[in-house]
Amino acid sequence: MAPWRCTACTFLNEDELLVACEMCLTLRAVLCTKCRREIGNGARVVAADRPYHRECFRCAACHEYFSTPQFQLKDDEPYHLECYKTLFLPVCEVCERHIPTNASGNVVFKMVPFWGMRYCPSHDDRARCCSCQRMEPADPRRHFEQLSDGRKTCHDCCLTVILDTDEPVVRDVWQFMESLGINLPVVPTYLVEYSVLNEHQQHATHSHGNTSTNGFVTRGLCLSEVTELRHLVRRGRHHVPQVVHLQKVSLACLSATSSVVLIAKSVCVPQNRSVNAILILHGLPYDLTAQVLAHEATHAYIKLNDGFPDYLAPMVEEGVCQLISYLWLQYKQVLSETEELEASAGFARKLRAFYVQQIETDPSPVYGDGFRRAFDAYNRTHSLQRIFDSIRQFGCFP
Repeated sequence: MAPWRCTACTFLNEDELLVACEMCLTLRAVLCTKCRREIGNGARVVAADRPYHRECFRCAACHEYFSTPQFQLKDDEPYHLECYKTLFLPVCEVCERHIPTNASGNVVFKMVPFWGMRYCPSHDDRARCCSCQRMEPADPRRHFEQLSDGRKTCHDCCLTVILDTDEPVVRDVWQFMESLGINLPVVPTYLVEYSVLNEHQQHATHSHGNTSTNGFVTRGLCLSEVTELRHLVRRGRHHVPQVVHLQKVSLACLSATSSVVLIAKSVCVPQNRSVNAILILHGLPYDLTAQVLAHEATHAYIKLNDGFPDYLAPMVEEGVCQLISYLWLQYKQVLSETEELEASAGFARKLRAFYVQQIETDPSPVYGDGFRRAFDAYNRTHSLQRIFDSIRQFGCFP
């Protein structure tokens, strides 16, 4: 028996009856994609250019045969279209159906930030919870509660909703402010509807609002007054009687003669600052109500202390107010680690984390950038006292 070489790999063989060596015969064999065994001359299935034994080509989820030529591959495993949709396509958390694919075969959905809530783009106009911004489900049994001014609140946020200022939230915030060295007299605090807040914001001469991060909803106002004295200063050699006008809003008072020019100047009359009230949007959860109240109480502290300038840049004043409300949320998060034992405690902690993220990521130049500058100053100085002293003396952060 004469030796010969394999026609495929030129390996020297001794068996003259074969045209190729055993290794090359194995490589040339058709192997089943599923079981990796050779497919003989029997029936086979070729799907997506992959060969299978007929009995091996089954849905990887339900293990049933395919009754139609349509299937979906994932990780080299075939699936019925419905099985694939059930296992891998995202479910809309509004309508509770699988989010459909678009004309290109791609799944396109939108998401509520922080909560990771996925929903169909067609639900963009769906009502949202006024506190956590999650979207209202389509199922009537899971619809949100509607407040008197038309806003809606989800069932989770309803568990701690504040509807009366007689509840401990005002006392808790005042005690927290005192622990920071911010001492305030009792300021009338009222829970009101959005229309009342909006009306006061438009007509009040001295008001400071707390808006949500999207900039469209006012959640709180501090109504304050500063009495101004417009007096006339003589510029010239002739005597002119002094003219004085006392008022609570700015009013120009100018007078002149041929030889004397009177220049109007504004001064703040000592001890004539007042805070009339703090208004808070009703129907918010405890932590959000307290956060807004801490913000507005800081406005009140600035207005009731004569050491602060009559006018502060909005970024400075709103920034330090946001810092105090941020510290309140962090303080409550620390307390919750040991105090909250109820089943709802997990959601309460997550809701506070949502409010913290809203403050940290607020893109607005006044509230967002103002907070970040205030927080940077706090991290550098480790002292609220130094921050307030710098604002008193220079009108800016240290």
